[in-house]
Amino acid sequence: MKNAFRPTARLFALLVSLAMVGLSIACGGGGSSTPPMTTTAGAQSTTFNIGDDPLNGVLAFEVTINNITLTGSHGTVSVLTDPRKVELSHLAGTFEPLTLTKIPADSYSQISVTFGAAELLFLPAGITTPMHVDIPPLSAPVNVTLNPPVTVPQGISSLNFDLNLANSLSVDAANNVTFTPVFTLTNSTVKVGDEDEENGELEDIKGMLSSVNGSQFTITLGASAQTMTFNTDTTTVFDPSGTVLANIPMGTVLEVDGITQADGTFLAKKVEIETEDKIGGEAEGLVTQITGTPATSFQLVTRESTGAAGMAPDLGTTVTVTLSSNTRFRADSDDLDLGGMSFTFQSAADLAPGQNVEADADTGNATSFTATRVQLKQQALDGTISGLSGSEFQLTLDPNSTFAKLAGVTSVNVLMGNAENKTGANLANGQQVRVRGLLFFTVASGTTPATYNFVAKRVQTQ
Repeated sequence: MKNAFRPTARLFALLVSLAMVGLSIACGGGGSSTPPMTTTAGAQSTTFNIGDDPLNGVLAFEVTINNITLTGSHGTVSVLTDPRKVELSHLAGTFEPLTLTKIPADSYSQISVTFGAAELLFLPAGITTPMHVDIPPLSAPVNVTLNPPVTVPQGISSLNFDLNLANSLSVDAANNVTFTPVFTLTNSTVKVGDEDEENGELEDIKGMLSSVNGSQFTITLGASAQTMTFNTDTTTVFDPSGTVLANIPMGTVLEVDGITQADGTFLAKKVEIETEDKIGGEAEGLVTQITGTPATSFQLVTRESTGAAGMAPDLGTTVTVTLSSNTRFRADSDDLDLGGMSFTFQSAADLAPGQNVEADADTGNATSFTATRVQLKQQALDGTISGLSGSEFQLTLDPNSTFAKLAGVTSVNVLMGNAENKTGANLANGQQVRVRGLLFFTVASGTTPATYNFVAKRVQTQ
């Protein structure tokens, strides 16, 4: 999991999202020597989203795609020619917009994908020590006939790609791992003004500021110089408040939320400065170990990272994060309604194993740094509903799930708040669901034990 400048893995995943199409696609052999052709249809603005159906025990899964082509009625289109890497496990329970690209409007009947190597960090059944596995490249391109064909329509569209990691990875009794990709894809027309994360909305797009032109700015997402450009207007919120776009130094790590506009361009709704120094970086992932009470340092497995060379951790690696009296803590609510709730993420006492956090630093290196800020980020948990009472229930977890192993608990209290119910039915005891939101930790006090409480933003069927 080598990395010199590690941006969000979403860019790469976006390209994968186009490649892996169909109701259920598994790896198949057979190469193709047909050279790419020039299509005659007009190129359309297409936003690619990626999601993941997770597998118990997986801490991080990174895969490389070397090449992707699409074949339609007008010929073959090269979608990806430079290798890309993506970490997939952090996408459980959601789709993330990746980037805007131009794909000719056409009906596509075949995909050809060349897979490179993959790496897996997981907790084997009955074991709490992570195991790292290198998975070799597939021996031949994956050629898939799309039946029915997948259409890229005229206008602005959105393709939602979902990797079923649970069916793509198999582990035998000796912990030998086999990767046989299984994917699904749906497409839709972007509804400008009514976006969500599956349809034109952009959340947590991270990159380094590379240019500013008036009210427009561009961030660089990867070592291959892939970029995304955003417009700003009077509704754009900057964090810290009072930030002036023209005064942000080049190379600063930014996190951007936005929407797709009618002309296919992106409008930034929120721009957050992640580091105050252009040589800084950030790492996001699961907390695996805490040192001190309250914590003086912690370890996380990196699932996303952005930063200058030497500051961006490799995906899937463990980073040691030191906390100081100057480290700031905050919960990234991201439109999650926390009103009236007493849960906090304001100090090192609120940090616990199993939480998904982002650590930002201005100096340090890719394996160890002192955090200027730690943010609680959204994550997903799978389990079975019990004790349903109004908008609150207990979520019973698989004891072999990643969170259960890290946290040492097999149930979590879930509060719905203003959560969206996407199960298609009323919630009921015994129902198996996936919840996505913020996981809070409350330390023990007197005879009251320490507890985890999950404030959900979305509940859906597993």
